[in-house]
Amino acid sequence: MKLEQIKDALNSAESRFGLDGTDLKILGEWLECKKVSGFATIMFFITEAQCASQATTHARIKKLCDKNILKKVDNPANLRYKHLEKGSEFDKVVKLLERV
Repeated sequence: MKLEQIKDALNSAESRFGLDGTDLKILGEWLECKKVSGFATIMFFITEAQCASQATTHARIKKLCDKNILKKVDNPANLRYKHLEKGSEFDKVVKLLERV
């Protein structure tokens, strides 16, 4: 990907969904975590994410859930834990980024 394409992707994500580079890095790490382990509890993801501090990651996850890009889902085995899953807007974000 060329630098101009990265700039265009960031501008598109910001103007359409209010997402910045840190939000996109969190989404990428979430996808990677899901591929490796099959699921991503919020607390595990916050402690393992490398793209921002734990407090920032937690706040950004809340923001992504408020925008319906991610959603919190109860763990049926332990209701104290919540998993992160795709929200209703997730695929729209991915399609927007794919076009750039």
